[in-house]
Amino acid sequence: MASKELHDPDRPEGKKAQTRESTVPGKSRANVVRGLDARSQEAIGRALKAHYDDLVQAPVPDKFMELLDRLEAREQSAKLQRGQ
Repeated sequence: MASKELHDPDRPEGKKAQTRESTVPGKSRANVVRGLDARSQEAIGRALKAHYDDLVQAPVPDKFMELLDRLEAREQSAKLQRGQ
């Protein structure tokens, strides 16, 4: 992986953030900034947790439950036809 330097406005003048290029197959190369400070990491973590906690607590929409019920019925029907 090739390392580069990237200007970070939150760092003192003359200091550069270390980056690396992604080598994920099928994806274009992207620069990834490394070295977020602990306060930033904690803030991001709290925001993500709050967002996903809300999603986990949200009720499953009726339409989705209907689709799941139909899928389960088809699977049961297919098993009976195969004699399982």
